[in-house]
Amino acid sequence: METEILFENFKKYSSLLKKYFPDEGVDKFLEDFGVRLTTCPRGLTSEEGGDYGALIKHALNVALSANSHSKMINHEIDRKSIARVCLVHEIGKLGSLEEELYVTQESQWHRDKLGQNFKYNEECSKMTASHRTLLLLQHYKIKITQDEWISILTSQGMHFPENSFYGKSLPTTAKILHFAKALNS
Repeated sequence: METEILFENFKKYSSLLKKYFPDEGVDKFLEDFGVRLTTCPRGLTSEEGGDYGALIKHALNVALSANSHSKMINHEIDRKSIARVCLVHEIGKLGSLEEELYVTQESQWHRDKLGQNFKYNEECSKMTASHRTLLLLQHYKIKITQDEWISILTSQGMHFPENSFYGKSLPTTAKILHFAKALNS
């Protein structure tokens, strides 16, 4: 992705983040993670979002898709809440406070044979993306509602055993997030 587009997406993302999260921790989060946010992929291969800037691009696309589809579903849906979870549901893919989750794949074999542009950083503590997202939000004192918490927790898929508990009682926010993610994957 071109540098101009990376910065344009970051500017749009940070503007929306500040709009939907008036918490004072958002500025500190953007200050601490600005560079990582701008360039962070969301997977190892291009098909998984393994390109520079794919994390923000995905969040913006999911938010746009969720907004347009939620308008068609029901006028009483809290679109602000939907925008909030769409914007932050994968920030755990940034990594820990100290370490990036994804680093450049140095092995030419992995690049050529597996299409991996990135690899997991062994220095980054192991944690699921949704759990790390919730930890980052907590660390920066960014407040979310119970429905938003469940939406973020289950955002990586209902196939995970810990998410099956919520299967039949998912909040509407989570259902719309899952739908919007499926449309943009």
